[in-house]
Amino acid sequence: MGKLNEIRNRLKAGDTPRQLIAEGYSRSSVYRENKKLNNPHPDTTIKPVNDELQELRQRRDIAKLQREIAEIEANKEMLPDRVAALEKTVLDQRILLSDSVDTAFYNSLVYARVDMKEAKELADGWVDRIDKKIRM
Repeated sequence: MGKLNEIRNRLKAGDTPRQLIAEGYSRSSVYRENKKLNNPHPDTTIKPVNDELQELRQRRDIAKLQREIAEIEANKEMLPDRVAALEKTVLDQRILLSDSVDTAFYNSLVYARVDMKEAKELADGWVDRIDKKIRM
């Protein structure tokens, strides 16, 4: 137990754990005694954060958050234009799809040997007629 007391006394006197380990004391014993003396970590001391530095960090964080908010607001303002563009695209695509289905229906009627004139009358606007019936 004499070595541990010696280590503790030397640490209290201001020797660093590295110095004691370099002199041949057991590393684990030095660190254990250092911990018992409530030193947070060997060879380090906690330095209080300078108030000015802390304020600068807060300003930096605030500026970053303000930029993010401005970016979100800018995107929010563009939202109505984006919605209008999407609605137009959906309408255009619906027209193309409707024409494609009508044409496919006409071709299947012709393939089934239905009169071409009668097939044309049945197929033209078929998607719109079915759509109206579904919505009722």
